[in-house]
Amino acid sequence: MSLPASLRPLAARACCWRTLFMPTPTTAAAAGAATAKSTPLLLQRTMATSTDTSPSSSRPRSNIPIHPYDIHPTRRSTPGSFHGKVILPPPKRIPILPAPGPPPPKSPLSALTTLQLLTLDPTQIKSRLLSRTRDGLRPGDILQIRFSHRDPFSGVLMQLRRRGVESALLLRNQLTRIGVEMWVKLYNPNVVGVDIVQRSKKRARRARLYYLRKEEKDVGSVQNIVAAYVRQRALLRSGVVKKAGGGGSGWQGKKK
Repeated sequence: MSLPASLRPLAARACCWRTLFMPTPTTAAAAGAATAKSTPLLLQRTMATSTDTSPSSSRPRSNIPIHPYDIHPTRRSTPGSFHGKVILPPPKRIPILPAPGPPPPKSPLSALTTLQLLTLDPTQIKSRLLSRTRDGLRPGDILQIRFSHRDPFSGVLMQLRRRGVESALLLRNQLTRIGVEMWVKLYNPNVVGVDIVQRSKKRARRARLYYLRKEEKDVGSVQNIVAAYVRQRALLRSGVVKKAGGGGSGWQGKKK
């Protein structure tokens, strides 16, 4: 099959792959300056079928910001420089932490008990009654408990329970010849005062005087002893009777 004379030059040029990407003289003369600005769209292992004649300014640009280091990564001479300007990294922000607090207590319950005792007994008067010294309470003492909302109760101290805030006193007395016992919470805010009416003559050998419940060991009513103590304290407060100094006989009557 023979080709026309007008197509023979094109067939000769198609034999060479290098000439496929070169514009022909006829197309270059016809297009003029437009072909110089156009950019061929070539794909790998394919041939160019059309050219993009749109200007480069009309192409959509990506909104992804470009880091200065990524523009000319191979031409960068010194790190951190861009067009003669040194780009410094942002300063490192060091977090400022608050000062550490005190370490937690080894026994939280003891710390809580101490805090509660300071709230319920700021003067430490009730705590001294629980001490094991001579000033503390002992089983066998006759006490009078004064309340803020009721009448006082008096009796013999049978048991002293030391349990921190739950410390309590067990008192026994006789009302109308009937034995009556009462537990009193020492740190109760309604407890106004604890008066030691009479000390025991000797130290008891037991911490719980439960044997006082027996008829032969029962002390009986202590109302007479408490009434004498109340009268004596009232006279001392009024100033009618004064204690004799230097270990005298003790009491003085009214002046006539």
